[in-house]
Amino acid sequence: MWGRIKHHVDSDNYLFRICALQTIDTLKHKIEKDFFNSEVLTYVTKLKNDPVSNVRFVFCKTIKNLLSVDFINNKNKEQFYLALNELEGDKDLDVVFYAKEALNKK
Repeated sequence: MWGRIKHHVDSDNYLFRICALQTIDTLKHKIEKDFFNSEVLTYVTKLKNDPVSNVRFVFCKTIKNLLSVDFINNKNKEQFYLALNELEGDKDLDVVFYAKEALNKK
């Protein structure tokens, strides 16, 4: 299954990239902790600079949900907060909204 998710993250089709984020969010409690912190989160973070704004705002929503998982290590949490802070300055207002929501800055 992980191979398919990686394939979707790297897809040219933005819908597959969104699907990958949503799948990771759905499976977050089913994935082994160390694998999640090393492999999975590396792929999630790749999508913060996606050229499609819909992917970026789904990224923000996914990060908000992933931050609630207690086994994400501090290094990854820091990367997520940096990514969300960066996306607060995005040109798309939906991305800005969801970045602020994930940071609890409504």
